[in-house]
Amino acid sequence: MDGKGTGLGVIFRNEFGEVKAAATKFLPICVEVHIAEALVFRWAIESAAYLMLNPVVFESDCLRLVSAWSSRNSNSNSYFAGIIKDCAVLLSNSSFKVLTHMNRSANRAADGAKLAFLAFESYWIGDVPPQIGDFVQDG
Repeated sequence: MDGKGTGLGVIFRNEFGEVKAAATKFLPICVEVHIAEALVFRWAIESAAYLMLNPVVFESDCLRLVSAWSSRNSNSNSYFAGIIKDCAVLLSNSSFKVLTHMNRSANRAADGAKLAFLAFESYWIGDVPPQIGDFVQDG
């Protein structure tokens, strides 16, 4: 691996803001930021199902993603629109289809997670590794 690619980071919290799980993944492709954010959203949906987390409210600091998810009426054949359609299919049997916009500074924990572990796909349930613990703030 030459180190070039896209790092994905996801933090799962409960309704009290306490961290319940975290995940990181490295994709050996370089993409535009809004596409990376859409890939994270799709992977977060898949990860939430894998970890059996329910209910789930998804958050992103990418306004373009949140806007595309809110409208979902695009007839576009772009890669970005295709990822949004994938997400809709993945959530089609779920009553939890919420994606909200959050401040970029609130995304610090997920950004820290992906910086700490870019070489592989990993999941943590309960305690997060100390390498990303500094980025995660409960509450």
